[in-house]
Amino acid sequence: MIEALFLVIVLVAVPVWFALEERPGSMVPSLALAAGLALAAAFALPAGLTAGVLAAPWAVTTAITAIDRLRGLAAGARRPGGVADRIVVDAAFAFLAVGGGAVLVSRLGLQPFGFGEPIVLLTGVHFHVAGFVLPMTGDRLRREWPGRIISTALAALLIGIPTTAIGFLGAAGLNFVGGLLVAGAGFVVGYGHLAIARAHEGSARTLLRVAGLSLLLSMPLAAAWATTSFLAIPFLSIAVMAAAHGGLNVLGFAVPGTLAWRSIDRVDDGRVERVAVPKRALVLSQFDRIDHSDAYRVRVPAGIDVATAARAFLTAPPHWVVALVRLRDRMVTPLRLKAVGWRAPDPSKFSLVAGARGGLFPVIGVEPDSVILGEDDRHLDFRIRLDIAGEFLTVSTVVRFHGWLGKLYFRPIQPIHDLIFRATLEQTRRRLFDAAVTRRRAA
Repeated sequence: MIEALFLVIVLVAVPVWFALEERPGSMVPSLALAAGLALAAAFALPAGLTAGVLAAPWAVTTAITAIDRLRGLAAGARRPGGVADRIVVDAAFAFLAVGGGAVLVSRLGLQPFGFGEPIVLLTGVHFHVAGFVLPMTGDRLRREWPGRIISTALAALLIGIPTTAIGFLGAAGLNFVGGLLVAGAGFVVGYGHLAIARAHEGSARTLLRVAGLSLLLSMPLAAAWATTSFLAIPFLSIAVMAAAHGGLNVLGFAVPGTLAWRSIDRVDDGRVERVAVPKRALVLSQFDRIDHSDAYRVRVPAGIDVATAARAFLTAPPHWVVALVRLRDRMVTPLRLKAVGWRAPDPSKFSLVAGARGGLFPVIGVEPDSVILGEDDRHLDFRIRLDIAGEFLTVSTVVRFHGWLGKLYFRPIQPIHDLIFRATLEQTRRRLFDAAVTRRRAA
């Protein structure tokens, strides 16, 4: 049972994360899959030299990848703030290498420090699931669900993983402390997956919910195991624990969670994705009712602040959007509706403060993590909120109609509204990435 669950991680979850983290065109994901297939063959043989030879490519692949990551981490440590954004992922690759080494030892049939099976194999499984997949999903979660809670949980996870492993060597107290740290961090990651699921659609939403719920079930079980083991109270056998806790972690969390983030990551090709409207955007509008709402998001360069993104969004729409806006202004003049009055300001000189006009929409307010646009008119009032969460820019629109005129105006142009926002976000993304490339070359 343990071997089968472990191979699911090796053949499904790890190659997907390699593909998500490596540069386009990299051979590492393919090499990882080939090494994983060799490892699967190793488990079909009795432990010994032949099985060890077949397991060696996996250990080598994970070790080389970890060394490359740690070299980058060391280089980042020489730059102010260069480590903070990558330490969780780089640590996860280091833990994966430890797991690869433990599995190699297991397949060779060795008994380090007098410990035999299943402890050696369980150590490898621990570093693959809790040490690699859990931090990788937690880091992606942190980008969409930032805050002190998830940051603290990830810090606890990075401490708890090696502490638990050391506890396997006979230090019961460390096993207890490490188990509680990992279980607590995993519980937070599970809750976070459920919290952000509503902001996604389709299979991503379902997979996030399955992964989150599985962690909420499996992590209390891990905490109970750590506590009863420390107190020497009979609880569950290793076989039963592997089936229950391991099954939830692998089939309920690791695989669905990995596939969820793979689905979410596909927007990296520049496509704009329609998402659920964030609750903050709905509350912020302060409308007594909401007649229409929508939200779109797109990936932007890491480190971009919302003010920079807002300037690009306001001042760099496609030319055909500008033409439509000018046509719209001419058509609504007889109805005494406000004209947009398109002006093309210089993004570097555009003052992003409340009351500023220029570009597509008037600025209503500016917050540390969001910019609010909008206007009130005879036919409708609207609010547009731009948010940056991790590497995603989300633009939410909330509309309140004023009687039949608002409905008559908005309903026919709603498909055009969608096209405009998608096209403008695509243009915004291109401008931001072009600017990021220019800055890197200048540096």
